[in-house]
Amino acid sequence: MKSNCSLFFKKYQVKLFVWAVFSIIFILRLVGQDSVTKLTIKECLQLADKNNLQIKTALLNYQTQRQVNKEVSAAAYPKINFNTSLAKNFDIPTFVLDFNGTPTFIKTGTDYNSTIALAANQLLFDGQVFVALQANRDVLKAASKQIDLTKETIKANILKICYQLIAAKIQENLLQNNIDNVQRNLSDLIQTKNAGLAEQIDIDKLQVQLENIKFEKRKLNISVSNGYLGLKTLIGLNSRNTLLLTDTLSIQDISDNLVTDIQQFNYQNRHDFQFLILQEKLNKYNLKRYQYSKIPTISLSYLKGFNAFGNTLDFFNARKFNYDEFANNNYTWFKNTSLSISLNVPIFNGLATNSRIAQTKLAIKQVQYQIEQTKIQIDNDIKSFQNSYTQALENIELQKNNMLLAEKIYFQTQQKLTQGLASQLELYNALIQLQTSQNNYFLSVYTAIVAKIDLQKSLGKL
Repeated sequence: MKSNCSLFFKKYQVKLFVWAVFSIIFILRLVGQDSVTKLTIKECLQLADKNNLQIKTALLNYQTQRQVNKEVSAAAYPKINFNTSLAKNFDIPTFVLDFNGTPTFIKTGTDYNSTIALAANQLLFDGQVFVALQANRDVLKAASKQIDLTKETIKANILKICYQLIAAKIQENLLQNNIDNVQRNLSDLIQTKNAGLAEQIDIDKLQVQLENIKFEKRKLNISVSNGYLGLKTLIGLNSRNTLLLTDTLSIQDISDNLVTDIQQFNYQNRHDFQFLILQEKLNKYNLKRYQYSKIPTISLSYLKGFNAFGNTLDFFNARKFNYDEFANNNYTWFKNTSLSISLNVPIFNGLATNSRIAQTKLAIKQVQYQIEQTKIQIDNDIKSFQNSYTQALENIELQKNNMLLAEKIYFQTQQKLTQGLASQLELYNALIQLQTSQNNYFLSVYTAIVAKIDLQKSLGKL
């Protein structure tokens, strides 16, 4: 009886151990699996605003510029400093005085002396500082425009990748349908050959077709994988995570009416144009700053201090703080108070200021040329992207009808083949035409998407 019980418990322990091992392995596999993240295009854009390193860098540049502005503004505030010192004179200075031709040696000073002082300085007028204060707001605007430009570029790239991935998913489904159709044809053809009504060469041709379509699908899958990697980089998602887009693609998403935006276009809608306008304004501030550097500067200073002298280190004895009279034991503290105003007049600095003024005028002229060139480029971009977009929309409709017609021809040829009214070569040609029309359709769809995004970006409406 004991032997049976012992055997039962041993078997139970073995089963429990095996169950525990498999449970641990299962849990570890679950932990090791990459997480799946499902996102919409809008959520991808929101993640990019938070995680994209280029955007983060632009935001840091903005914060840095704010601190630089504070540093510039500090020049207009009072400067207050406190200083104190304690000196030990190991050798007291000796002076020689001549009394009626007889030299007399006199030591002046004490073994110790100390100073306590509070100094304040206020800039009353400095043309360069005042111009810098005026420019602070526009400098921040320029830094903010850099953020907008970075976000716009990242957004355009994300939209192009997302729509390409969504379109590729539809294309992948069509390729899989083609594979299924060819596999069915191949299965039917093998049965026909077994009945002695088909040749091996027909099977080989169909097998080649099947492998070619599978190869196209593998290429598409690699392109999709690389596209997702690029998208994860842009939105700051770990490359180990699996990302899936949940949006679908419709012609309505592509064929937005942008005629009103084109008619109401203003150059000020473009972030790059706004940045150039700010750059011109900042250069004019710079010119003004150099011109004002020729104007005198005025500052006000105030000093309040005490000096102490003695032969022992007993300066801070409360009884020794006699500010008006000499204290005992050779100690005393003397008041030192002053208020001064300073005027600094620049007279000549080797014509360096004139050179800076000339350089800044040239820089302003360069920016003005850039503004005019940007206007020309914007006009060309809008017209070019509008033509591409209009043509792409027309191509989508044409290629869609062509693809539907190719599908109809393929299935009719397939039906005729089963009836003995068509050859395997005709079915092969019909399949090639179907694949070509499908590729042309998705190429036109992606071309329209890119043209639309580029047109919206050129209009400043992205």
